[in-house]
Amino acid sequence: MKRLLLPLMFVACYLSIVWAGIHILSQAAVNPLPRGAVHEIRIKTPDGAGIGSGVMIAPHVMLTAAHVANAGSLSVDKKPAYIIRIDKRIDIALLHVATLCPCVRVARKSPRRDEKVVVVGYPLGVGQVLTSGQFELSQDNKLILTAPAAPGNSGGGVFVMRRGEWLLSGILVDIANIPHKGLIPYLSLAVSTRAMDCFVN
Repeated sequence: MKRLLLPLMFVACYLSIVWAGIHILSQAAVNPLPRGAVHEIRIKTPDGAGIGSGVMIAPHVMLTAAHVANAGSLSVDKKPAYIIRIDKRIDIALLHVATLCPCVRVARKSPRRDEKVVVVGYPLGVGQVLTSGQFELSQDNKLILTAPAAPGNSGGGVFVMRRGEWLLSGILVDIANIPHKGLIPYLSLAVSTRAMDCFVN
């Protein structure tokens, strides 16, 4: 019986995440996600190249992860990008880019426990990918989410729906795509809404 219980709990958790994704995408059909505000960041280093993600919050201003911004020479839409401000402690950075808009507004309040979230970024160099999950808890200026992510997603946006508008609620900075106590198939970490808002303002 115990051998059956854990797999069944895992399947139930996974199905709940899938259902959350369907619900979020149905909302996005009415109020489209600002996917055009999320861009791929190309990184050049002496040893090669890499990819990250970033989110436009104002004309020429992009939010991303500090470890993306500090990784090497940056370009967005094939044009150079430069660091305006960086905080390595909480892993967040502001970039000056040539891009204008579309842009997104930063949320003023953190997600609620179990609130549905959408992560948009550029994992593994395959193009823009949208994944969904829910907010679990906040710890040490980080949001812990159940939305799947992969290398390349760093610096991408975590979005929540508030009063019919998609708002930027966090910047993805880390991933842990492994079962957590056999119950949660994916865990992602993002800079918290409060830390992001303080950094920007």
